[in-house]
Amino acid sequence: METKRRNAVILPLWDCMGVMVAGSTWEKDTLSLAPSTVQEEDFKKRTAKKKSLQRYAETLERTNKKEEMEYFGLRCNAALRHLATFLTLIQYSKDEGLKCGLSMFRKCLKEPLVSKEWDSIRRWITKQAKDYDNLAIALTIGRSNKGWYSLRCLAVGNDEEVTPLMFSLWTYLVKKRQWKNKAIRIEEDSSRLFKYYQSRDLDTYTDELFEVFRTSLMLYHRTFKNRKAVEILENKAVAVEEDYLVGARHLPDNSPSGVALCSFATCDDEIEDIYTVVNYDNESELEDLDGIND
Repeated sequence: METKRRNAVILPLWDCMGVMVAGSTWEKDTLSLAPSTVQEEDFKKRTAKKKSLQRYAETLERTNKKEEMEYFGLRCNAALRHLATFLTLIQYSKDEGLKCGLSMFRKCLKEPLVSKEWDSIRRWITKQAKDYDNLAIALTIGRSNKGWYSLRCLAVGNDEEVTPLMFSLWTYLVKKRQWKNKAIRIEEDSSRLFKYYQSRDLDTYTDELFEVFRTSLMLYHRTFKNRKAVEILENKAVAVEEDYLVGARHLPDNSPSGVALCSFATCDDEIEDIYTVVNYDNESELEDLDGIND
């Protein structure tokens, strides 16, 4: 029996729109090159380019240039994969009748301290997740203007597990690490964000995508996912069995980075035609700045 080649997979968002990733699986084990493994001269060039783009991003956000912010957000691997992760897990909670806990925190940090702060949070949630095997957990860090950072947190599962985890997370972040949360009650924050993530208008997520884009310029991992979350995402991803190469630079309008926002048509539950939603031509300012990992 002939095995069909799978060049990419799509994680559907809504109305035949989704995020396509090169390869046969949604999750990628390959990490972006760490500084120690990159040739010194090349690394210096990439670092300078990222810092320049970060300064430009600061100006865009300060002056509220939404169109340009959207441009970068919709072409960023980390941002697209983050949005697909959150929307998929939230939809899964609705389909399965499960509890979905959501919270967002903010903290002002000096740039040199961000990596250490994020590493500490990831170590803590990794340890906590071991006690909640049936929960799907995801956290994403983003960067906004004037040194402020956002932390978006999600947990899906039974109420008797979601509630204590979200309370522990709130206590850890607010009491121990001095992150800020505007909500008076955890349930209030969760309800507000759940309603927000029901939007099917990409413009709704411009600020969020741009924040994750900005952290992609400074961190190698922006989203934490536990095993349960990864399992759900893999089960929801749809294989593309046509000869479509998402990372092929020679194809018109094709994403050079291996991730693309796309619309698609299906026939008998199989994907037939794929169309990129944004124009990926002349993406030189984004090439090699954002790896496939998150």
